[in-house]
Amino acid sequence: MKQIQIADQVRLGPARCLSLTVSGMMYRLFRSAITVAILTLAVTFLAHILSYSLIEHETRLSAYRHLTDSRQLGQWITQLTSAQTLDTIERHLLTGDPATMARYERMSSPEDVAGLRDAMEQTRRFQTYLEQLPDATRIVLVGSQSVWPVLRELGRPGRLAKWERDLRDLRLPPPDMGIGELTLLAERDMPRMDALAKRIQQGQQQALEQLHQTMGGRTVVQWLAGASDSPENLATLRAAGFDLTGEQLATISASAVRRKQLEQLAAAMQIPGVAGAITRRTDIAPTRQTLASISDWLTSKDRAGWLSERLDQAKVRGELTGERLLALAHSVRMEGKWTAATADTQPRPRQGLFDLPRRTRWMIVLSFLVCAAGVTNAMFMSVTERFAEIATMKCLGALDEFLMLMFLMESALQGAVGGAMGILLGMGLAAGRGTISFGMLALDAMPWTDLMWCAALSLLAGMMLAVLSAVGPAWMAARLAPMEAMRID
Repeated sequence: MKQIQIADQVRLGPARCLSLTVSGMMYRLFRSAITVAILTLAVTFLAHILSYSLIEHETRLSAYRHLTDSRQLGQWITQLTSAQTLDTIERHLLTGDPATMARYERMSSPEDVAGLRDAMEQTRRFQTYLEQLPDATRIVLVGSQSVWPVLRELGRPGRLAKWERDLRDLRLPPPDMGIGELTLLAERDMPRMDALAKRIQQGQQQALEQLHQTMGGRTVVQWLAGASDSPENLATLRAAGFDLTGEQLATISASAVRRKQLEQLAAAMQIPGVAGAITRRTDIAPTRQTLASISDWLTSKDRAGWLSERLDQAKVRGELTGERLLALAHSVRMEGKWTAATADTQPRPRQGLFDLPRRTRWMIVLSFLVCAAGVTNAMFMSVTERFAEIATMKCLGALDEFLMLMFLMESALQGAVGGAMGILLGMGLAAGRGTISFGMLALDAMPWTDLMWCAALSLLAGMMLAVLSAVGPAWMAARLAPMEAMRID
């Protein structure tokens, strides 16, 4: 009797599976193009949203950083011009910044500040309690007042008892510090903190009076403009209670020099001879001659040299040489762009790539669900059209896992192609939108590393969308019985 030998099933490797997959895609190019187009739209939307959010945030953050020097100069001019208001001092006391507290200790005495640290901590706890109340309830209870006026009000006779009744009527829990500690804070500590704030203000006024005598009749800007050249000025500031390093003073002084020169230019533009010459040269009416309008016109050395000569003729040029005028005009233009980009508001820190508004995240999810339905439908159509091909392959020995792998490879390739096209379109649209919104600032602050991560994530999302959408159709193709498939015409 002849012996029957059963050989192992022939298995085709991944390379052969990939070759058959590419051949099938090329044969059904139109069907594959539809699937790729659906995936491209989904990835384009995702890449655009993520990329633009990154570009917008980095541009605003970069603009805010560039405005730091100007912002610091304004703060120092305010501090060196007049003493802080009581409300400002109280707010800083409540914040508890170490540098500010050290300065306040010099303005009053270390013992006064140290003796009220516990009271300040209790005040912060009470402020947290008020902030955690529902908005409507808080307005009914204390109105729109901050914590200091509320504590002053509670320190009046009979007000605390009424406040306790209001808490019970509104069914609100009392503060965690307890009514007893709150009573001591309102009746005993608040008058002491008010007195401390007044002593700090008086100390600031005395220090500023001494500082203004040192200035010799110059304005704060004029004095700061020459402060970096004199070590005595740094010592004068420190003696007045202002802690500054030499590097910080040099930065502030450079900003003050720029501010002083801009003030000189603005004053020169008010001289009839200079204003008339500018009008004849630029067609800018005297009423419209501002630093911004002149800076927009002042874009070449020839124009800067001409304006410098006009200022020299009016005997007001001083330090405003042509080169300096050109630099000032550029700084004014850039400061205008930075201010327009950030509105002098510090952007909040990002919490990862998907730090997006909830509505935007839902839009991304819905768009992917719609695209998943489209890809699944296209893959089911592809399986239906290939019943005879699947049956033939099974009759020739193709295993279920081979057929499933082939369809998953097809969807993965389509996802890769659609993802790559979507990344190019989405990120290109985001870059164009950022350039339209912020100009060259967007290109200067482009977060290339984050954008690369965004591109990789978008590509992965497109491939995952394609593969997951094809699992059902691939399973259907793998489980299809050869005889059943052969019966379908």
